[in-house]
Amino acid sequence: MAAQSRGREPETLAAWLAQHPQNKVSRRDRATCYAEGTTLGAPQALQVADRWHLWHNLGQAAER
Repeated sequence: MAAQSRGREPETLAAWLAQHPQNKVSRRDRATCYAEGTTLGAPQALQVADRWHLWHNLGQAAER
């Protein structure tokens, strides 16, 4: 696996989220590291795609 830059590691996000337990929704891109970090640090949070990625995915589907 390629080396991840600091801040894109699941543990980094999980630690930040654990310090901010008021978060109920996590808006993120499709990166696996963010999904893992959110699951670890805020298992109660609903994970949703951000607006840019929703439009991007819609555009890709329309091109097919």
